[in-house]
Amino acid sequence: MGTSYSVLGLRLDSEVPLPELPVWTGDGTGDGAGPADVTVRLGSPALRAIPFVSGAEADVAADGTVRVEGNGVGTFLVRNGSEILVDARTPVADPALRAYVLGSALAVICHQRGVLPLHAAALASPRGIILLVGESGAGKSTLSAALTARGLGLVAEDLAPLSWTDEARPPLALPSVPRLKLSPEALRRHGHAPDTLPELPGSGGKRALHLPLAPAGEVVAVCHLHKAVPGDEPHLEPMDGMAVLASLQRNVLHWPTALDLGRGPAVFRRLALLSRQVPHRCLRRLEGLNRLEETAALVLRLAEGGA
Repeated sequence: MGTSYSVLGLRLDSEVPLPELPVWTGDGTGDGAGPADVTVRLGSPALRAIPFVSGAEADVAADGTVRVEGNGVGTFLVRNGSEILVDARTPVADPALRAYVLGSALAVICHQRGVLPLHAAALASPRGIILLVGESGAGKSTLSAALTARGLGLVAEDLAPLSWTDEARPPLALPSVPRLKLSPEALRRHGHAPDTLPELPGSGGKRALHLPLAPAGEVVAVCHLHKAVPGDEPHLEPMDGMAVLASLQRNVLHWPTALDLGRGPAVFRRLALLSRQVPHRCLRRLEGLNRLEETAALVLRLAEGGA
């Protein structure tokens, strides 16, 4: 069916074109002829009759199927951690429709598969993965652009999926969508022509910069992005305890849906593990681009094992 893509280290077969994802090239263990791990299919009337209970972000059925309403572009049913059903009300190539598949629907897939979807950027350094955690507008994409320009690899942005195969070790950050959402000013600063890049719907004029996908890796540090107060300098300061847990919980994608799925205790356990397993720093950054390189230098020092 459709095209096979790679995401979360899985094969995703989709009837909806998803050019934001790399094409699946096989896992090296066979000819790739087996079934996909996740499928994206266009609507099925049989599933629309499922009774749902209303939730805060999505509706959840007794069997764990989740329905996400896509703000006029479509309805998305997600079930078993392996299927996304799209009832499209716009053309399937609509960027807004794809944004729901690669955002909300993929975050629900993560919860159903026991993977933690954080609202974060994941950047690959020689030591391992640095996570930049922050709510919308915190500057994750702009800082990620500066860091990738200085040699770090992009593993994920916006949705950073974390998976524990051994709870004695920090989690792996799995690859998701290798795309940065940047303002024209930020793009020009890094030598890109904004007019040659697709505009993202509902983003206030931001453009999509697609980068080569870096492989999964173990998380070695987490930076929690906050704006510096006027007159302050960009700096890192230690974080621990409840401050870390509160920041992490705020940045779990589809947290209310995880609760409705009965995943709350498991998610909180993973947040507690992450809070203890790697160092956490509050990164105070100034708004705008004038001090961006100084802020990036702080993260690079942390990536190299510094404070």
